[in-house]
Amino acid sequence: MNSEVKEYNFYRLKWPKSPKMFYVGRMESSHYFQVDLTGQLSTDISSIAMKNFRCDGICEADFDEEKVDSLLGEHSYCGGEIPAEMLEKLENGASVAVTSFFFTEEEQAERFQNFVNEYFPDQIPTLKSSKNEDWNSEWKKYFHPVSLLGGKIVITPPWEFQGTDKEIIIDPGQGFGTGTHESTQLCLELLLEDVGEFSEFMDFGCGSGILGIAAILKKNVPGIFYDIDEGALENCFHNFEINPFVSKVSTKILSKKEGAYFSKNYPLVFANILKNVLISESHCLNQIASKYLIVSGITEEQVEDILAEFCNKHGFKLNKKRTRNNWVALLFEK
Repeated sequence: MNSEVKEYNFYRLKWPKSPKMFYVGRMESSHYFQVDLTGQLSTDISSIAMKNFRCDGICEADFDEEKVDSLLGEHSYCGGEIPAEMLEKLENGASVAVTSFFFTEEEQAERFQNFVNEYFPDQIPTLKSSKNEDWNSEWKKYFHPVSLLGGKIVITPPWEFQGTDKEIIIDPGQGFGTGTHESTQLCLELLLEDVGEFSEFMDFGCGSGILGIAAILKKNVPGIFYDIDEGALENCFHNFEINPFVSKVSTKILSKKEGAYFSKNYPLVFANILKNVLISESHCLNQIASKYLIVSGITEEQVEDILAEFCNKHGFKLNKKRTRNNWVALLFEK
């Protein structure tokens, strides 16, 4: 690549990709064996499965996106790793009383099933086997192209890419911004419909890099991608690689506030994060945004606080507000 980027090689758990949550361990085999237990479990069972039966992973709960949103509210859109207190909230709200234990070796799965039958008679373990490809198919069916503003831009997973000049490929494997959330969509609509010309940008809290990649696609301008989450940076770099047009301009990924890049101004800054982060970083955003600032990741109830912070305190002018399903994106201008 010609881009000025730093490659990040972080360890990634190699589970079969799926919408399920609370996985531990890893599985690389093309086949796996699953033992399901129903009801409230003794904490000893999980520990014994991992230590004595070479269990490769455990799924403690299964939620769809709507369920997660209902349990976490505004915190459901945080990007990166879910904080411990949020995981606890999800666990407390779990309504599915099935815990699945996964094994690469059939013999170990059968031994574990027999052990549970003998020592935990209140449990009724069931054993089944599946191919990893089944998980992949199940996972992929949740992600389809997202078309915005009458097809001006299309966010697509790699397996649905059509090769048009309107598509951004985003690999949703780690969930750092896939184009399905209202906040992301509203930011992209502001970029395409309401922002004037600009020569450079910073994607502050870039996640998957989707906003900056869109700016490169539509404006062919260089940019800086910044995030403190290592997993997000890895995902962002991966998305650079699968969108060849990114390499035609100068880009850099930052993991910390390097002085050379935070002491200059950018005509456009994206900040699609959360209210508390927007407010705590408002001085920095004010310093680096020289013309346009797009902020999102906030709800309608939080708009007044954001306006007070950026308009009253830092002198920004609200240019445009876009709302969808109580989520809001704001375009500020200096």
